[in-house]
Amino acid sequence: MNTLFIGTRVEALKAFNIHCISHFQERTDIMSFHDTRLKSYLEITKYPVSHFILIDKGKTNALHELDNILTKKHYEILLSVGFPYIIPQEIFRNHSRTLFLNLHPHILPKWKGFNSIKESFAKGEKSFGASLHYMIPEMDSGKIIYQLEYNMENQPLDFIYESVFSIIEPIVLLRGLGKKIF
Repeated sequence: MNTLFIGTRVEALKAFNIHCISHFQERTDIMSFHDTRLKSYLEITKYPVSHFILIDKGKTNALHELDNILTKKHYEILLSVGFPYIIPQEIFRNHSRTLFLNLHPHILPKWKGFNSIKESFAKGEKSFGASLHYMIPEMDSGKIIYQLEYNMENQPLDFIYESVFSIIEPIVLLRGLGKKIF
C-alpha cells in the first residue's frame, strides 16, 4: 500500500511509519519543506524512508507539488500533520481514490485552525489534545476518527506544545489508524 506523509512533525511520522511497516510491510513517502525540524531529523539520523520529497514553502508551490506527486504515484493514504496549507477541492477531486487524513493538534470541532493551541491557551483553555479526522476541503471539518483530550491546567505553553506533538498526537494516530477506517 502506498502511503504519503505531508507535513513537519517528527513524532507523528515515526508513529505513522510504525503503523505502515506493521500493516503494509512498506515505508511511507514523505513530502516536507527545506527549513523544518523534520528535514534535519531525517538527515541527521539517516531515517529510512521510501522517498523523501523536499519542497519550497509558499502555498501555490506546495499545492502544485502535492498535486504533481499524487498524479505521479497513486497513494492509498495521505496523512497531513503540520502541513500549513488547506488542500483545495480540486486536489481531492483529482485524487478521489486517495484516503486523505489529517492529524490536528487540538480537540475538534471546538478548536480548528493553524494556531489552535496558542489561541485556546490565550483564552484560558484547560484541556488540550489531538484529533485524527478525514480531510475534506473545509478546514478541520471532516468526520473525526479518534481523539484524546487531557487537562493541562496551569501548564506553560511550551509544555503543552511538547506534550501534544510528542505524546498525544502519536497516540491518537496509532489508535485512530488501528480502527477500521478504510
